[in-house]
Amino acid sequence: MASTIVELTQGSYKEVPLVYEIGGVAQNITGATINAYIKRGYVGAPLLSLSTTNGSIVITGASTGAYKLIFTSAATNALDVVEETYLKGQVYVTLASKDYLAEDLLIPFTPNIGLTN
Repeated sequence: MASTIVELTQGSYKEVPLVYEIGGVAQNITGATINAYIKRGYVGAPLLSLSTTNGSIVITGASTGAYKLIFTSAATNALDVVEETYLKGQVYVTLASKDYLAEDLLIPFTPNIGLTN
């Protein structure tokens, strides 16, 4: 399992390309469902959920394990975070009814607090 840093700013759009690997070898994810849960820590309810079923995760190369997370402007704008912080995320790949932790995400998040001079 890999760890990835994803910098986000509230209201921003970002695509994050990833590859599901085991031991450095890309895995075939044909027929997989992928879900990502973004939280303040590793416990509690998600602030944001991404998935292949809602289109916020897209498999870009099933035979090579390639997929991308899509953080839309609307999704990052809706995050209820009022100060700079680190959010945590985990990406799970489901194959043959088994869930595999594919990626840990560390997300430095900057809110758009509307400061003016």
